[in-house]
Amino acid sequence: MTPVGNLKAVKPSSASVPSVKGNLATIHRAIRGLFLSGLLAGPGGAGANEAHQWLERMNQAMRQLSYEGELIYQHDRRVEVLSLVHTVGGGLERERISSLNGRPREVIRDNESVICILPGMKSISVDPRRGSGNFPSLLPLSAQELSDVYNISLGGDGRVAGRQARILDIRPRDRLRYGHRLYLDQEQGLPLKLDMLNAEGETIAQIMFSRLKIDPGIPFESSGPSLKTEGYAVIRHGKRSPGRAAKPFNWSFSALPKGFRVNGQDMRKEEANGDWQEHVVVTDGLANVSVYVERSRAEGGLEGPSRMGAVSAFGRRSGNGQITAVGEAPVETVRLIAEAVKFSP
Repeated sequence: MTPVGNLKAVKPSSASVPSVKGNLATIHRAIRGLFLSGLLAGPGGAGANEAHQWLERMNQAMRQLSYEGELIYQHDRRVEVLSLVHTVGGGLERERISSLNGRPREVIRDNESVICILPGMKSISVDPRRGSGNFPSLLPLSAQELSDVYNISLGGDGRVAGRQARILDIRPRDRLRYGHRLYLDQEQGLPLKLDMLNAEGETIAQIMFSRLKIDPGIPFESSGPSLKTEGYAVIRHGKRSPGRAAKPFNWSFSALPKGFRVNGQDMRKEEANGDWQEHVVVTDGLANVSVYVERSRAEGGLEGPSRMGAVSAFGRRSGNGQITAVGEAPVETVRLIAEAVKFSP
């Protein structure tokens, strides 16, 4: 799943990826990004059509149902326990994910914003919600486009958190993306479990409900902050379009790996030094990779590959620019994406 803090892929430090803020954001990205991806079945018979119907049912359930429970996130020989509350009503959608072990962290998302609470730093980060759906919002895919890079099929049955589930297998056609196995609730269509698989079919990350309650009567207040935030510094980020003259670099992608395309970008000015940072999301419809372009500094900045569980990163310098790519994809994929950034004079 994706991180609590910023709902986008976190920018890694020179030492590791992701940071404390990024871990929960990666958890949340997986919940919202992987579970909510509008996957389309490729051409095929009744099995492909039925798989498509299950995915559409999942999308509707995630948007329309109120539910709360506890999640177990296993990755990189670590186990995180998370509380999730999702409420829908009166035209409002609210969600809260908070850590129940380790360092306290919390993310709150509603129709307008994403709020990250980090008690260890005594800070609250507020970002605008991007797009009308999950972050990053996904472009519609045709069946033919998706079938170029993924095979999707129905598996058998399973049982998670005491509930019967139907299994969906999503397998890549190459080694540039991970496979996914989804367990969908037979009754409601909600995702109960996600296994992320490497090229050998081994599980490299797993998210699953240990407890789930689906109830339209869950009050909105239950999705508000659970942490005390008195005396915290509030940092508000907004989308900014500085204009061509203010951009630090003129750059573009030379060629992205097969199936990947740009899906959203923004720029922000860092308060500490006044430098601009550009953030671009590339996606194949399921895997999302964030690319950060900014001025390089004498110290810091990731150089070379880094990996934590299913999250990979690759950083490099080009002239006075620093390029960092990070996302839930193999290291080779994020390397190719980072190296596709080309600067123009």
